[in-house]
Amino acid sequence: MARPARLDPNARRILDDTTLYAEAPCVPVDELVEDARRLFKQATADLRALSRVGLPRTHLVAGRALADELELAQGRLELAIGRHRSRPARALDVQARDVRSALLAAARYALRRDTSALAIVSRLDDGEAVDQLDTDLLQLADLLEAHPAPLAQVGVKASVAKSTRQLAGRLTAARAKEPTGAALTVEAHASRNQVAEALTFVMTEVREAGRYAFRSDRKKKGPYRVG
Repeated sequence: MARPARLDPNARRILDDTTLYAEAPCVPVDELVEDARRLFKQATADLRALSRVGLPRTHLVAGRALADELELAQGRLELAIGRHRSRPARALDVQARDVRSALLAAARYALRRDTSALAIVSRLDDGEAVDQLDTDLLQLADLLEAHPAPLAQVGVKASVAKSTRQLAGRLTAARAKEPTGAALTVEAHASRNQVAEALTFVMTEVREAGRYAFRSDRKKKGPYRVG
């Protein structure tokens, strides 16, 4: 798999040690990148304390480089997907994005006092990503079926869950019929996932160091907790 030409050497080493068969990130890429940058900014401010417990300073340099590279890798993936999608399939993507955005907005408001439901909403991608649209729609359909009453109060009928599932099925079927010039798309997915895995590794190392370094200081330890 091709490597970015100018990636920081420390980031490249971590990336080379990361499996080629990494799974897709479990949170939206833009959210992962934002969390990473916020974490590394805090860690830079706490660098002396983190260094004393053994965190390599190079981890922060590598982490920032991997966050930048993940943003680029997601862009390459979106481009690769777009190149190999037919016009009807791209139109279906647009429709699905619109449905996803509308349902996420409704769910955020209708379920604003339900922390467990909001946790599901926050994990779903409300951006331009198309590689997980079908799974996002299926999770939203589950959410609609689990909370029909509050969603009905904001104008989302019970029948919307069924139509959302049908749209997800049409998306999945459309992708299965796409020409497999998709080798580039497969590689772009694998590359994106590998960078995300490498970034997650660095974030975990930084968080563990922070929780240990500030184990007696709840306030200072806070930014190093997950979630």
